[in-house]
Amino acid sequence: MAERSARWPLVGRDGELADLAEVLDDRSRGSVLICGPAGVGKTRLADEFLAIAAAAGRACGRATASAAAAQIPLGALAHLLPPAVGRNRSDAVALFDGVLAAFRAAGPKPFVLLVNDMHLLDHTSLTLLTQLVDATAVFLVGTVRTGEPIPDAVSALWRGDRGVRVDLAELSGPQVHQLLCAVLGGPVEAGTVADVYAVSRGNLLFVRELVRGALASGRLVAEQGVWRLTGPLVSTAPLVELVERHLGAAEPAGRAVLDLLATVGPVGLTELAGVAAMELLEQLERGGLVTVMVEGRRHEVSLAHPLYAEVLRGRLPLLTRRRLLLQHADRVERTGARRSGDPLRVATWRLDADGTADPELLLAATRMARYGHDFATVRRLALATLAKRAGVETRLLLGEALYELGRFAEAEAELAIAQHDAVAESDLVPVIATRVRNLTWGMLAPERALQVSHGGRARVCGAAGRNELLAVEARVQLHSGHPAEAMKTLAAQDAVDLRTAVLRAVPLAAGLVLTGQCERGLAVARQGFEDHRRLGEQFAMVHPSTHLINEVLALSEAGRLADAAERAIEGSELAVRDRSAIGRIWFAYHHGRCALLSGRPRTAYHWFAESVALCRDKNYPWPRRLVLCALATAAAVRGQVGPARNALAEAAALGDIGYLACEQQLGWAWTAAASGDLAGARQLLLAAADQAADTAHYCSEAWLRHDVVRLGEPASVCDRLVDLAAQGESDLIDCYARHARAAVADDPELLAGAADRFEALGASLYAAEVALAAALAYRRSGRPRDAARLDGRAADLIQKCEDAQTPGLLRPAAAVPLTRRESEVVMLAARGATSKEIAGALHLSARTVDNHLQSAYAKLGVTRRAELATVLDRVR
Repeated sequence: MAERSARWPLVGRDGELADLAEVLDDRSRGSVLICGPAGVGKTRLADEFLAIAAAAGRACGRATASAAAAQIPLGALAHLLPPAVGRNRSDAVALFDGVLAAFRAAGPKPFVLLVNDMHLLDHTSLTLLTQLVDATAVFLVGTVRTGEPIPDAVSALWRGDRGVRVDLAELSGPQVHQLLCAVLGGPVEAGTVADVYAVSRGNLLFVRELVRGALASGRLVAEQGVWRLTGPLVSTAPLVELVERHLGAAEPAGRAVLDLLATVGPVGLTELAGVAAMELLEQLERGGLVTVMVEGRRHEVSLAHPLYAEVLRGRLPLLTRRRLLLQHADRVERTGARRSGDPLRVATWRLDADGTADPELLLAATRMARYGHDFATVRRLALATLAKRAGVETRLLLGEALYELGRFAEAEAELAIAQHDAVAESDLVPVIATRVRNLTWGMLAPERALQVSHGGRARVCGAAGRNELLAVEARVQLHSGHPAEAMKTLAAQDAVDLRTAVLRAVPLAAGLVLTGQCERGLAVARQGFEDHRRLGEQFAMVHPSTHLINEVLALSEAGRLADAAERAIEGSELAVRDRSAIGRIWFAYHHGRCALLSGRPRTAYHWFAESVALCRDKNYPWPRRLVLCALATAAAVRGQVGPARNALAEAAALGDIGYLACEQQLGWAWTAAASGDLAGARQLLLAAADQAADTAHYCSEAWLRHDVVRLGEPASVCDRLVDLAAQGESDLIDCYARHARAAVADDPELLAGAADRFEALGASLYAAEVALAAALAYRRSGRPRDAARLDGRAADLIQKCEDAQTPGLLRPAAAVPLTRRESEVVMLAARGATSKEIAGALHLSARTVDNHLQSAYAKLGVTRRAELATVLDRVR
């Protein structure tokens, strides 16, 4: 793992490094000053620049300034001075002449000198360096910490024509992601990146210490190649010492303000003015310890960095923290608690201090936490509310929070009580809807969920409540494998209000896509998202990212793979921001699905692995089976039979509700194909395709039947694929049908055209397989030049396919192409199967297998089985 090395990779500084390299060769420039806050990576960038200079043949050296060294004139530069000069520093002229001569003797070009923390140099050293730069004997690279007093001699270097100043900012979120992947040597889950970035704010030193602490504590782990956090980030001793050193600059009165901010979070300037003098607050701001945010007419003061709060809280005695919480809660309530989030803050402060609060305040705070998707806080506040006063709304909030937190049995208990106690329809309907969600996707009991909804609907008189429950039931039917039934249920609805329209859009969009109406489904998903934004936050409501999940599904099934991947990124960011675990699971799955369709199985495997890890981490049983089957597919497409079988073994032991059950068979089919059993793989695919047809999963059916084409039997599925293409709204299914027709006709021109269409969609693996098939067809037609052209094109496409190893990419080195049956026999024999085993797998006699082998030997120019593996030329 890369983190074990002492030197981290340089990430996010390519532009600055390129600019510095240009300055090095510019004779009109003599110095570079790299400025930025502590820990931002100034020294790391300077080191990389020094390495570039050394590689270019320049003489180089370094020095580090410090407050201690500054007590001695030239103390930081002593090791660079010639011995004779070092013994006599009183003669300034002789000193300069001697040092000048020494540096010029080092090489024909100016000596490149790196000085860390240049602002701490003593006056004599600064004067000497300035003179050496002016004399072109030294090219000076200095790092300067912003926020510290800067001597005039230093600032003069970048104010002059010969100096260049480079200001470094903290890394962005994407740059932190890139860094973590490079350091850990593999992909990192999006939520983990968000957590590291939120705490570190992109400070390179903080990122490094947080990663070290997470690794040391065992909270940063790799599952199936994907890194993720399994618990909160922890600070290391060096990080705490660094923060304490920075906070130590505050005087006692200032430390009291910092303690308050660490305990209660951001505080309005007006509120804080009653605690501390304005001059003190200005001093803390100038020292970089607090920051002031302006929103409208309100000024809010907070600690300058999240880590400051963690370190300060860790040093506070319990009674001190309690006093600060209660005093500030009283202070906010005396001013009327006018801000929208004040009830949540005050309730949390009082709970932290005393373990209790007013029940009305607690309930108001619970609602606010729900709107913020902070379900751990919702659970805590709702339990505290119930301890004071029971109520249907409180139990609803608690049940929903327990569902989101993966505590399904507890959620069912609370929601069942709430449903029993509910009298008004405005209470009953959202309780039933939430209970149905928990029973279906938490407890994997969709039939029980529908019974609960049907029974509850009998108690509902209003059209709005009835329509909402019908939308909920349609979603259950859709995800339990019955999209046609879901569409019938939705058709039974009357005119719907905005809330029901939002809920209705979820099963309607997905149902349209699954039944082949991709463009209509896309339009419904987009309208649902817009309606959700207009509706605002409400209880018992799906997360807004659910509509984006349907949009990604629609785009991918329509063949707009690049658009689908881009929208999946946006949705994933929304789910991470709102801490929606199920949203993160689904977007990771759909990222993987897009990658699989695009022909990037390694990328797909990593996304599926992330989704599986999140399912385990959040205790979600669904959609874990679906994702594991997809994971097996991605592994098998790369020829990794062992990981594929492991994933399938885990999937087989899990419960499921039937969503995309037919598509799950891809994992078993491709694992069989990777094992050499092409006939068995085709049988699995055809059976699954028939299941998909019976349940109106027409996009899934098309995918499954097209994979039969890819495994060498187009005639059995061609007519059905043509029908599916005619009745659907998908360029991807249209390409499937074109490929099938071309394969049945063995027409090289049609095959080449199908390859063109697949490549235009971004489906590189499909395009590569079809291009190879076209090359073979051209060769059989006696057109070797066209065959060579398609071979070259296929080779270019395969470079994008991340080591895929499908049967369609196997090209035996034979003068006369093998038949389909000969290819199947050769693949199994090359893997070590005996004639008897091959006969059993392909439903042939052993004599027929031997006859096919002899024919293949003659075409391949070999005489025994041991030579088969070496002549199967895998084109990648």
